Amino acid sequence: MANADDLLLFEEEAFFHKPLQPLKPTLQVPDLLSDSLQHLQLTPALAPASIVPTILPIAPVQVRQDTAPGLARGIAGGRVLPTDPAPIPQNTMPEMLKSSEAGDIQPIAPVSVPQDTPPEAVADDEGDAEARYLVPRAYQDKMYKKALQRNIIAVMDTGTGKTLVSVMLIKEMARRECEARGSAERKICFFIVNNVPLVKQQASVIRSNSKLEVIEMSGPNNTKKFEKKLWNDIFEKADVVVLTAQILLDLFRHAFVKMSRAHLLVFDECHHARKDHPFCLIMREFYHDSPIQERPKIFGMTASPSLDTVSKLLHSANKLERIMDALIFTADEEELRPFIERPNEFVVQYNQSPEYLTTELSIRLNELRSSLPKLESALASEAYNLKHLGPWCTDRLLKAAVESIVESGSRKNAPEDAKIALDIVNYSRATPLECKEDYLSPKVLKLVQLLRVAAEGMSSEFCGIVFVERRDTATALCLLLQELECVQDCLRVQALVGHRDDNDRILRMSMREQNDIISNFRNNDYNLLIATSVAEEGLDVQPCNFVMSIAEEATFEKIKFTEKTIREYFRALDPDRSLSTPDPDDANGLTVTQSYKVPSTGALLTLDSSIALLHYYCSMLAADEFSRVKPELEITSNGTSGFVCDLTLPANAPFRVIQSDRTSTKSMAKKSAAFKACEELHILGSLNDNLLPIIKRRDDEEFIEEDGESNNKEKNSDYPKASPAFWKGESPMEGARLFGCVIELTEKDLENLRGKHRYRTMCLLTYRQIPCTLAPFNLYVEGAARKAMRLCRKTFECPLQNMPYFIAPLVKDYHKSQKLEDAVSWQDIALSQSLVPLPFEEDINDDQVIMESVLTLRNDHNRDFFVKKVLRGFRVNDVMLQDQFEAEHRSWDNAISKGKTVALQSGERTFAQYFKWKYNVSCLDDDIILAAERVHKMRNHLQPAVSEEEKRDEVATIIPLSACMRCPVLSDVLRMSQMIPSVLYNLDSTLLVQEAREKLGITGVSLDHLQVAFTTSSANRDYQYERLETLGDSFLKFASTIRLYIVNPAKDESQLHNHRIRIISNNALRKHAIGLELFRYVSSTPFHRKSWRPTRFIVDGKEWNESQTQMLSDKTLADFIEAALGAAYLSGGTKVGFETAKILRIPFDEFESWEDFHKVYTNAKAKKDSDKERSEVKLKSLHLAEVQEVEKVLGYKFKDPLLFFEAMTHASYIRDEAVCYQRLEFLGDAILDFQVIQYYYKKYPDAPPGAITLIKDASVNNTILGAISLRWGLYKYVKHSSEALGPAIEKSFRSVEEKKCQSATKTLDGEYWNDIYMPKVLGDLVESTLGAVFVDSGFDFDVITDLFSRLIRPFLDDHINFENLTLHPSKLLLEGLQKEGCNNFKFESINSQGNKVDVLRKLGLGRSSQQKQEEGSGMLKCHFKIHDTVVATATGDHIEDLKKEVSFATLAKLNSDSEFLSTLCNCPKRRGPRHVSMLDRYRQE
Repeated sequence: MANADDLLLFEEEAFFHKPLQPLKPTLQVPDLLSDSLQHLQLTPALAPASIVPTILPIAPVQVRQDTAPGLARGIAGGRVLPTDPAPIPQNTMPEMLKSSEAGDIQPIAPVSVPQDTPPEAVADDEGDAEARYLVPRAYQDKMYKKALQRNIIAVMDTGTGKTLVSVMLIKEMARRECEARGSAERKICFFIVNNVPLVKQQASVIRSNSKLEVIEMSGPNNTKKFEKKLWNDIFEKADVVVLTAQILLDLFRHAFVKMSRAHLLVFDECHHARKDHPFCLIMREFYHDSPIQERPKIFGMTASPSLDTVSKLLHSANKLERIMDALIFTADEEELRPFIERPNEFVVQYNQSPEYLTTELSIRLNELRSSLPKLESALASEAYNLKHLGPWCTDRLLKAAVESIVESGSRKNAPEDAKIALDIVNYSRATPLECKEDYLSPKVLKLVQLLRVAAEGMSSEFCGIVFVERRDTATALCLLLQELECVQDCLRVQALVGHRDDNDRILRMSMREQNDIISNFRNNDYNLLIATSVAEEGLDVQPCNFVMSIAEEATFEKIKFTEKTIREYFRALDPDRSLSTPDPDDANGLTVTQSYKVPSTGALLTLDSSIALLHYYCSMLAADEFSRVKPELEITSNGTSGFVCDLTLPANAPFRVIQSDRTSTKSMAKKSAAFKACEELHILGSLNDNLLPIIKRRDDEEFIEEDGESNNKEKNSDYPKASPAFWKGESPMEGARLFGCVIELTEKDLENLRGKHRYRTMCLLTYRQIPCTLAPFNLYVEGAARKAMRLCRKTFECPLQNMPYFIAPLVKDYHKSQKLEDAVSWQDIALSQSLVPLPFEEDINDDQVIMESVLTLRNDHNRDFFVKKVLRGFRVNDVMLQDQFEAEHRSWDNAISKGKTVALQSGERTFAQYFKWKYNVSCLDDDIILAAERVHKMRNHLQPAVSEEEKRDEVATIIPLSACMRCPVLSDVLRMSQMIPSVLYNLDSTLLVQEAREKLGITGVSLDHLQVAFTTSSANRDYQYERLETLGDSFLKFASTIRLYIVNPAKDESQLHNHRIRIISNNALRKHAIGLELFRYVSSTPFHRKSWRPTRFIVDGKEWNESQTQMLSDKTLADFIEAALGAAYLSGGTKVGFETAKILRIPFDEFESWEDFHKVYTNAKAKKDSDKERSEVKLKSLHLAEVQEVEKVLGYKFKDPLLFFEAMTHASYIRDEAVCYQRLEFLGDAILDFQVIQYYYKKYPDAPPGAITLIKDASVNNTILGAISLRWGLYKYVKHSSEALGPAIEKSFRSVEEKKCQSATKTLDGEYWNDIYMPKVLGDLVESTLGAVFVDSGFDFDVITDLFSRLIRPFLDDHINFENLTLHPSKLLLEGLQKEGCNNFKFESINSQGNKVDVLRKLGLGRSSQQKQEEGSGMLKCHFKIHDTVVATATGDHIEDLKKEVSFATLAKLNSDSEFLSTLCNCPKRRGPRHVSMLDRYRQE
């Protein structure tokens, strides 16, 4: 038999680097060796022991789902219950240690322990499809009946089925509520748990045992918990909501849930309801404050209702009952005995730790403590870890902490001190110690020994948990066991720690990570967990056969005694007792000492909730990477009178400083200050009536409209279109006065159309004078645009009493000086009255008469022709040469091939033979041959494009005069008449726009501009609204921003931004457009001969219908508003633009004109009594020399230097009176956007709106504004309190100077800033400066336009143009792929710490340096995929930077290998305009 001392040691070569000396045996084993060992308790020995240690085989044990504090509270609260053991063959067990007194000790076989059998599961006799329900036991049924009678707290041991009792109660209460509801509001049950993992678990139990509709709500999935629509749906459909206590407390406090809407509150593990726990606050702030008739039933359940010692038990229990308004009841011991077997526990002792010296690594890293606050947590616990775990674990934790700091970003972007710390860890003499026996504490050595013996003894069956009290202990032990070679073959270790907020990211886990670990543990990927109290309550842990806990002192027996006393005490309580009267000291325990209630909603602010709410508000303020948006609290003592807290809010809050009331404690002083701050924020409107910040971060993907619904889908609807009222009126009377309007083409166009003689000037005669001046517009004739200088109406046959207008041709030699009544060509009118074609005179030889005629075939009057030329050089008996009449020969040959005519020899192919076949006429020898073209059908002369059909109609053909007759209308009259429908169609749209001008009262807007604004691209005109919409959108943003800045002086940038979105959103503008009925006056359909109906005419037997409709999208309606604003600005600048905006219902109620901006702002500023005093204080500390320097740069002198001071103040600046620049930056952003848009609108009059947007984006972004800021030198004057901002600006400045030095010309050309990092602060300074100048000038638009023209426009002209415009790499990539015909590509972003990543990697465990380098250190990953193949990947913290990086990488691959895309893409390779980018098309044009 082996010696005991030898057996307790690890193999020398497998663990330590040097031979070990035998350890003093200190392992104590209980005398009752007949029972199986369920649990080991590791505690320090009070004195060295002399008992020879013995190792026992370990029976399987199980950590139950519903474990609760009690028996094993000393081991982080987990209760351990036995299950059927899996027998371990004796020959695989380690040899037992030999006692010096008892001789050989034989292995002890595991003892089977009855399993805690759950209630029987039974199925419905009729085979119901519902889930099998558990049948309650007798003691559960008794507890359920007590719960129906009154509010109770069920105290039942772990594993006895408390949750089933709650489900029975929930089902019965739901039934009763449904029966009693009537017309009242629907009530539901809230099942309240203490931590997130229990939400899913308890919801699953309820679903498995009922048909109730269950909703889960916990941390990871409650992002929309503060939505009224969500809770309306829940109260309408749900029966039970399972949620964490903190969420329900928040919902109560913010008035989304009220106590009167609950019929039952179930508190799981209700022993937590003490002090400031959410359980206690829910009851104190809302339950006890509600009228008795509105209070729901209370059911609490726990395994141990008190955490106190026996001496405080009575007081604690009574207090819990009063808080919960419920009596404590427990089940009878005899009834429970068959269903639960309590485990036996054993204590193992170890020697006390020696006095370890501080390690070299700790000393070196402590020198960086002040500059690396993220190391504070690890360094603060150094002394504890050194004493209890030893030097190796202490150093290893410090190394993991340093690696975590660098891995949260990249080493490239890490702070310098972090890089130094990493070098200390990896390369200096202070690297972590080697894993030797001397560097591990006796506690750790004993733990490793026990684990190795147990794991080797049970081999593959081993499954264990080691409970520890601290997260860093769990991490250190996990690191150690992973590196020890002696246990790597038998142990697969993972740490399991909590997910609550913690500054140290390596010592916390998310819920997802916890679930992944538990799942892997269940699948045997791990066989040992090192767990904190996160496994204490509720986690569904895999059944184990080895459980150990590490206690700091020998308190195990005391814990067992206390639990036994607790059980006996509560079983002895009188079941008919009443709630005890509270002690005077506890009189305030059930009431809220100070509160602020919003009358409109019932939202509640208390001292307990104020600090959290204030931090939440500050976290939602706009901030950049250099700002600390959190409140600062400074406590001062007033001697014996108590404490006062001065609370300072960030610089972008509506106020900066507030002071608490004088209180007796520091904690109360903080709460008082926070309470007063939150109350003031609500009064100022920064908190809404639900006491939530009226802020939504600017990077949110989705904006919620005021009605609470998001509307991202484009909708198309039919809207009525008006007919011009101009045509309506009384029936005309004979002899009525007519008003004439002439339509003619310009002299230049007539010359291009081969002479004036081809197009007759015509006249439109109306009963009323056209109410507006009609501007020239384009008509497209023979493929080119022609100007119609005067407008004429055409005439159609219809009853005189319905005739809205008349069309009359004028004489050929008409000139403008003639009177219209003398210029009407009555001869042509008389000629056209006949509809019968006339024959030509037999001896006609006048070519002019022939050219002026419109021909029609004798045998086919449906085919009409214009004469293009009289071919006097050809005779009908001449041979028709093929090279001169190729088209005729081709059609003749085609007919011969089809057998439609007889083939002729080439010499027989005369004109006469051709005409005989073609027109079936026999020509005389002197017949005249004509070149003619078909008279085409009615066309859309308003559309630039010419259809293929129209092109075919323009091909000339040859006709003999003998085959023709002449129509009763001259060719020049007919040519002009063909354009009349298009002219009338255009006139109708013009008249509608004029009516809109008059109805809306926007006559200051040019009719021409407004007609463009009311014409969509689908109308197929040579103009449409999109350019004006781009201009108007920017003007709307600009004007709305000014108003919001003035009327909301207390709102910060984010609030102003969100308010502006509500004003300028498409949804808001669409509502304005519908309210104004703009849809009645717009043109969205093209002219078409089949659908065109002249006013009041009967066409094809169909009466004229004034009710017309057109389909418009929601966005198009909104665009009309913006386009109209663009038209207004072009018509009369900001004055007309502002007036039009008011008419179009843009909210400017406080202002009558643009000039009122300055008046209202000045009056509001004068009303602030404290402004003058504060201004004097600021002016004393303001460096006026700085203002003068900037004034020289700007060419502008500030009237109020305080505005410049505000424009230079960053949000991080900590001076109490400082106001940060964000509001001015918000204003300046809108100013700059509009200045750039209007500049490019005028500079590039033909550029499409997309091109203008592209060049605007290149001209207004953070990098170019940073370059401008550096050029102006604004960075010299920025006021901030950020340690990182100064170096970041200096880095940008050096990068610009280096690029300048590297240039051959020593100048900065093109978009030199694109590859230079520019802190956003630099760009903000430019915008805030523009805002300051604009406000200081009295909102004078001319002043800011002049500044832009002098300082910014030349910079843009030097560096930005369409020829060398640099697009974002992602845009280049996408357009390049589209150009190549590929349409299957996408960006894909994932969290690199997601499900597929082992949580050990996050902890820095088990990864080599090479793996870390290969995998990257960022938290986000971005892929670019082509046909689902990953082409490039980048890892980092900012998704936009990652997209840019993968775009560059993909472009590099595509450019370096011309065949690369073809190996991935199988899309049809079609080339055409759709694959050419808009910018390239504009460049080509």
